[in-house]
Amino acid sequence: MYDIILFDLGGVLVELVGSPFPLNEGRHQSSLADWFQSETAQRFELGKISSDAFVQKVKLELDIDATTSDIITTFASWPRRLYPGTNSMLEQLKQSHTLAVLSNTNELHESVLLGKFELNKHIEYLFFSHKMGVAKPDTAAFEYVLSKLNVKAEKVLFVDDNLDNVNAAKALGIDAHRTQGLNQVRSLMKDLNLL
Repeated sequence: MYDIILFDLGGVLVELVGSPFPLNEGRHQSSLADWFQSETAQRFELGKISSDAFVQKVKLELDIDATTSDIITTFASWPRRLYPGTNSMLEQLKQSHTLAVLSNTNELHESVLLGKFELNKHIEYLFFSHKMGVAKPDTAAFEYVLSKLNVKAEKVLFVDDNLDNVNAAKALGIDAHRTQGLNQVRSLMKDLNLL
């Protein structure tokens, strides 16, 4: 039925905790909404600015009262861990399917995803926005993946926690589903007779 199972990471396979930035004492607290609306963050995830430039700009943009080192440490630890059970699920799925990731991410998080989390142990293809120069929900991100994998849209199962991304994938003919957390991912895989 599917040749490729394509996963998002944050909120799907990877647990994100708290804010990606240090908290300000008694002042505006930067939030997840601030992250997604930040032009600097978007440019960083498209690979258009360096880690150093990102930290300096976001410190000013969100009025963060913390050292550069603290910002990097907090930001790099935002992806807390793979949800428990992720590795065993991926191990099962890769016996019968090619696994891939399409993630809006950046160079600081990539080192955590590949180093600490060892994502490439089970996932054959990793498509990161900062390397592609395009991010979800832009349909060009999905077209890039389809082209690189030389696969038809209807042969791809895509799982993401963001409805905009799911709808963008569906518009191209990809079988896309919204899930949040590994329990929902596992339920979907069972419903589709993949586990």
